[in-house]
Amino acid sequence: NAGRDRLWSVSCGGQQGEVGLAGDLGSSVMLLGKTDAPVSMDGVNGKLVWAHQSTVSQCRLQDTPPGEVRLERGGKGCGRELGQSDFAATAIQFSPNGRFICVQGDGEYSIYTAVAWRNRAFGKSSDFVWAAASVGNNVFAVRDSPNTIRVFEDFQECMVIKTDVTIDRIYGNGSVLAASGSGYCLFYDY
Repeated sequence: NAGRDRLWSVSCGGQQGEVGLAGDLGSSVMLLGKTDAPVSMDGVNGKLVWAHQSTVSQCRLQDTPPGEVRLERGGKGCGRELGQSDFAATAIQFSPNGRFICVQGDGEYSIYTAVAWRNRAFGKSSDFVWAAASVGNNVFAVRDSPNTIRVFEDFQECMVIKTDVTIDRIYGNGSVLAASGSGYCLFYDY
């Protein structure tokens, strides 16, 4: 919904996928799609995963000759196709132990096993972060509303954090969880 009432003109073009709209209540320009493929690297096992739309592929870097890493759909480049996610991926992250991959997109997340590509967990989220491996067994947090963060351990919800302020983003990958908003940053112990 562009909020322009009746549209009188639609124009497509540009190198970034811009769409221009003109209507009774004004005009706007939107950017459709994302030009960069989401990529993540597992530092434990030396694997690289990337997504093209909902197709996720991987390669082991130690099996690839130097200078020949190509990220192409369907394993034509340096790897093989892992499987399909339930939605077009906008972000992808390995868990700290390298056993799971989180795919995000369309306000949702899905966690898959890294080897057999089986769905392990899914849910609604605006942000997703893994905690450091030293925090616990597969600990992660999701922001599913502007003032709610849910923390999971071993894929079971273990804590709900509700704030009086609006949270714009969460940060993890360490031993503490951080949440930021307009002019502030909050820290939580997992």
